Amino acid sequence: MMKLTTPLTQIDSSPLYTLGSRTTDKSGNEYIYLKGVASTVAGSAVTYDGSYATALAVANAKGCVAIAMAAIVANKYGWYQIKGVATGISATTVSSGAPLYLTATAGELDDAVVAGDLVAGAFAYGTGGTNASCTFYLNYPFCTDTLS
Repeated sequence: MMKLTTPLTQIDSSPLYTLGSRTTDKSGNEYIYLKGVASTVAGSAVTYDGSYATALAVANAKGCVAIAMAAIVANKYGWYQIKGVATGISATTVSSGAPLYLTATAGELDDAVVAGDLVAGAFAYGTGGTNASCTFYLNYPFCTDTLS
């Protein structure tokens, strides 16, 4: 783990860290440094692959999942949360403790069961309203488009 020299919400115009670098905060939450993607807002769920290419998470996606700490849009760089208590965007009202699923709305997660779209390693940690921030718990989440 690297020692962070910038705020987790900082958006960089050029990379300040190597893509895929990781850091933790004082609470033990873990973050990964990635390149942004268009239409990202703070709390957006993204998928990323082994080369750290990101896309807003959407139904039928495959890859690791992370939550944007800021509006890290295309051609910008920043931190995304991959472990611990996170604030993400829920597509609908979610129930605390429910597993999370990808949705048809890019960047949002919810607890409506959709075959193949389970985000393994993530669940609602509190309730949230439609298109609102919600507390999630993350433990290196991923989706394969085969889990349900």
